[in-house]
Amino acid sequence: MLLSPLVTWAQAGKHGALTVTAANTILNEYAALAADVSVGSTSLTLTATGTTPTLLNANKRFSGSLQAGDLLLIYQGQGASMTTTEGSSYGSVSALGSAGRYQLVQVASVPTTVASGSNTVTLTCALYAAFTTAGHAQVVRVPRYTSLTVTPAAAGTAAAPTITAQTWDGSTGGILVAEVQGNITLNNGATLDVSGKGFRGGIVKQTTDDANNQNYAYASASNKYGAAKGESIVGYTTEYSALTGTYGRGAPANGGGGGNSHNGG
Repeated sequence: MLLSPLVTWAQAGKHGALTVTAANTILNEYAALAADVSVGSTSLTLTATGTTPTLLNANKRFSGSLQAGDLLLIYQGQGASMTTTEGSSYGSVSALGSAGRYQLVQVASVPTTVASGSNTVTLTCALYAAFTTAGHAQVVRVPRYTSLTVTPAAAGTAAAPTITAQTWDGSTGGILVAEVQGNITLNNGATLDVSGKGFRGGIVKQTTDDANNQNYAYASASNKYGAAKGESIVGYTTEYSALTGTYGRGAPANGGGGGNSHNGG
């Protein structure tokens, strides 16, 4: 979650003042980065979808498609490497790669006609970091408010006004970000809440195989020997399967390990 009171951008405040009165309000639009970008790049490739293709406005959270002067957050949550040796060192981070990198950038121009598929967006400044599709880098459209107010809960209502994020699905989501020139006011009972919107837990798998209560593997390719691991800065099931397996007690980087069969009962 990032709320940035920046005042130096040329079109800061372009979206005016916002007052949030509803629960589970999402401010941002999200898109997966469609092509790798290197240090010094001044453009991004984004994918437009829909019958009438739009860039970063699929859910109509802004008044229109992406345009010059808009603010973007590029964020990469994965792409780290870890030790896969069976034993207590399993899951230790060996290299962060680009995991955790982010940069705020301003849009210089967008295509005159947005086409379904890949579109190139140019930026007003060069990137100081590289971002990769393999690391599930995403681009988040950032609203630019003069002020942001979340009202108190109305009398007799079950849910208080809340600002949250779109749930992370392995490609996009999990981030709440806004640029606010002036005051950010959270009235009594109002919250910013992204609980449960980030990395996913291990996937529940059902099996009719007999469990082996003598298997204590840190990683296994078989769900007969343990539960699935949680998502991490290394990746999720696809990345774990390409290493030594997605099941077993070993905790991958900052993700949770799956219990082994001897823990069941």
